Amino acid sequence: MMSRKSLRMLAFLLCLAPASALAGGLDLHLEGLVDKSKQTSGADATGNYKSLMTELGLAFGPRNLGPAASLGSLGIEGAYEYGMASVNGSADYWTKTVDDPRSTLTTHSIHVRKGLPYSMQLDTSLTMLPDSNLTGIGAGLNIAAIDGFKSIPDLALNMGVNTVLGFPSNAAVDMLVAWGGGTLSKNFGIAGILSLQPWLGGMGTFTYANTHQTLTAAHAGQLTGNEFGFAGTVKAWSGRFTAGLRIVAARVQVGFEFQRQYPNDLNVMTTKFGAAF
Repeated sequence: MMSRKSLRMLAFLLCLAPASALAGGLDLHLEGLVDKSKQTSGADATGNYKSLMTELGLAFGPRNLGPAASLGSLGIEGAYEYGMASVNGSADYWTKTVDDPRSTLTTHSIHVRKGLPYSMQLDTSLTMLPDSNLTGIGAGLNIAAIDGFKSIPDLALNMGVNTVLGFPSNAAVDMLVAWGGGTLSKNFGIAGILSLQPWLGGMGTFTYANTHQTLTAAHAGQLTGNEFGFAGTVKAWSGRFTAGLRIVAARVQVGFEFQRQYPNDLNVMTTKFGAAF
């Protein structure tokens, strides 16, 4: 028979088990950016915080994954997208803020596109980062300025905004990635069976991140679990070059896209499987 003390200990461990199971290796612990053993440089901590948010925004940022041509006013497309974003996983701002830092962040996304009149297209997406409680929600608008001509490429303007939700309560971060750019593409038919649709594009992104848990001057002995030694709001601009290819057979689609981010020189590779109606 177990003693009463043993039973209390077992009950305590069972209560902790669900919370432990929910903890992921990529959950953020921003207090790790502050060195509690000595006076912390606010400038260094803020710089690391900015780099961390910029690279996280790369994983949750926009994807083209489609040519410039519109779907038509009645068209609709649904797709699953698997993304791999390279990050500086060995940098201090990753090793000190997550339990399992990695050089590549993989994401799973559901992306729905709906055609609108006047060669416009509305995009919506839901993105998950495995081994974390981070979720991205995005919305975008594609406007085809040149659409459906046989002799010249299609040209579209793209814009949108993505937001990241579900940060741990001890991080209390709000994040938003806004973007705008253009896409140039051409449709090549093969024997009336396949359609190859390569595209090139470029975009500018603006990443905004904010945390309310800040401390302007951090010294040894001053910090608690809810205080940090860096500026709570960061803003970062970056550019992205994109190149991709979509293969269409009847209603089935397979797409591949490469993105290069500047000035960070980081890459994003995305594969897409979907159907259009």
